[in-house]
Amino acid sequence: MSSEENMKTAPCRYCGQVVSFTAGGALTEEIAGEMAALNCDCEEAVAYQRCMQQEKKAMANIQELFGKGQEVSEEVIAILNAAVLRVCIGEIEKISMNLPGGIKAAISRNSKEEIKVERTETKKRQRLS
Repeated sequence: MSSEENMKTAPCRYCGQVVSFTAGGALTEEIAGEMAALNCDCEEAVAYQRCMQQEKKAMANIQELFGKGQEVSEEVIAILNAAVLRVCIGEIEKISMNLPGGIKAAISRNSKEEIKVERTETKKRQRLS
């Protein structure tokens, strides 16, 4: 533990239990509550922690599938990133977008409760005689 990090405590926003964690400097009440939720072992906090891990992984997958050099604007990536949390918390079951160039983006939850990020490219070829 560095000299700027020390033990802090805050109540878990889900169960109210006071949780200890290490953090550097002064924390706002909101950040302290977030840290408590990320370090508590109550059922709701563990579900929240799992959701945050899934969100982080899904956002990395979005960046990999649609990021730099993939012909998708940063604004569209921001929309996809925003949708990830809504899928994670169950407000949206599935979201799909049709993008220019025959690209489709979809974010959903699979049967294993994982967040699935899909990119589909449709290339159509046709010849007339």
